[in-house]
Amino acid sequence: MQDFISFAVLWIFVPGILMALFAFGLVIIARAATPEHKASSRAGMWGGLVMFVVYIITSLGKVKNITFATKVLPSFQFVPAAIGALIGFLFLLAARYLLPTRLVGLVVLLLSAASTIALYSYLLIASMRPDILFLSLGFAFGALFHIVIFPNSIKEILT
Repeated sequence: MQDFISFAVLWIFVPGILMALFAFGLVIIARAATPEHKASSRAGMWGGLVMFVVYIITSLGKVKNITFATKVLPSFQFVPAAIGALIGFLFLLAARYLLPTRLVGLVVLLLSAASTIALYSYLLIASMRPDILFLSLGFAFGALFHIVIFPNSIKEILT
């Protein structure tokens, strides 16, 4: 049972959260209200993907002995989890105010760059896996906590 839980957390939940962040950027692009906002958000997506490619080029030396171990979950790391929660909470707060403006592209750039870089690092650089695990879980908690406190923010973001 522990192996199943470890597998689910390590290889389903965390990559799922990171892919959901990227998908959120795509949703923002699709829901852009004006042609100017749509152009800004598309440029942000491509800018984030360019940052991802630059990251791959600069980090290829760190990819060694790719392992997908599922035996043990890492011990709890408070600092990355707390940082992730704070970033998740503040990100949705900022998104509420930036999405209706031309700065929508900045939000999409951050989403596309952060999600792809984190997913790449999580999957291929085993030494970064525990930090990314707790950062992403913290981010998800922080974003959900923001919605708990400000339930209308999700309507504001998605409309």
